[in-house]
Amino acid sequence: GSPTTPWGRGRTPGRPASPPGPACAVIDPVLLTNAKNDAEIAFINARAAVRGTPQAISGNLNGLTLYPGLYESGSSIEISPGGFLYLDAQGDGNAVFIIRSETSITTEATSEVVLTKAARATNVYWTAASAVTLGTNSIMKGTMIAGTALSLLTGANLEGRALNQGASAEAVTLDAVTITVPTP
Repeated sequence: GSPTTPWGRGRTPGRPASPPGPACAVIDPVLLTNAKNDAEIAFINARAAVRGTPQAISGNLNGLTLYPGLYESGSSIEISPGGFLYLDAQGDGNAVFIIRSETSITTEATSEVVLTKAARATNVYWTAASAVTLGTNSIMKGTMIAGTALSLLTGANLEGRALNQGASAEAVTLDAVTITVPTP
């Protein structure tokens, strides 16, 4: 199965998030530099990805069903408290979803991204020019790439990865969350 890590409370300014404990005390500077460079490449590639004609989205995505492709918003996007966003791969396990915001992405408290019809978290990418915030007890699927800050609030659950990389990258804030690495 996929490794699942319950993350404690903490903030790791300017570097990849690390689980609490002794492993944090020994950080390989080469590994850290490589991780930072890889995150920057992922951010640039995700921001510049071309996958057909982008479909415009904006505001609250609650109750919508998105199909494979590229989605762009010139403003912030969110899923309202207790709301659901469905990503439907239409039976194609290799289908890719790229959802980009020129500002921020927020999942409000207890909201959820639901994968349907063979959609896989490993093929879902969220990018925000500024911040990505997962609300309390919300459920997110996919790789999140923020330009300035990532915040996963109490009880948030991510099946994916959280990368913070941009010219103004700041902190990754984790507060008693669960992160599961998706199956490739």
